[in-house]
Amino acid sequence: MRKYHINVFWSDADKCWVADVPDLRTCAAFGDTPEEAVAEVKEAMTAWLEVAREQGHAIPEPAYRPAIYAVYSVGEDAVAYRESGAATGRHDVFVVRHAGGWAVKRGGVGRASGVFETQRRAAEYARQVVRNTGGGEVHIQGRAGKWRDSETVGAAKNSNPPRDRKR
Repeated sequence: MRKYHINVFWSDADKCWVADVPDLRTCAAFGDTPEEAVAEVKEAMTAWLEVAREQGHAIPEPAYRPAIYAVYSVGEDAVAYRESGAATGRHDVFVVRHAGGWAVKRGGVGRASGVFETQRRAAEYARQVVRNTGGGEVHIQGRAGKWRDSETVGAAKNSNPPRDRKR
């Protein structure tokens, strides 16, 4: 079996550990511990790949590379975007060219949060990052280096909104 990257994180909304496989769309599982979530997602991966083969779908090559393996200068991208006449905010995320792929970076941070083979996958991940951090802008760089798109992304729905304590 191919070696796919597995993300593991705590979900406050679901009150459990979540494991997902970025290269296999919608392949995720949960558990009471990180180890349980990983064990469950490995079973889900096997089932996902089996169904894809049965239905004649192409099996994706592992493409997701965690940002820990590379360091980027996101400040230059934010400066270049501002110089193009646009304003940037603290929740802005940039999808920029990177050797052999596309990096997702937050303005003012030296590391990318992810590197992907395709711009589409990077943009999807960028939208998820912005949604999970309260909403903001996703700025997408074109192949020629010019900014081709910008979109506003709303915050994820909070299942536990704060309550007003004033009476």
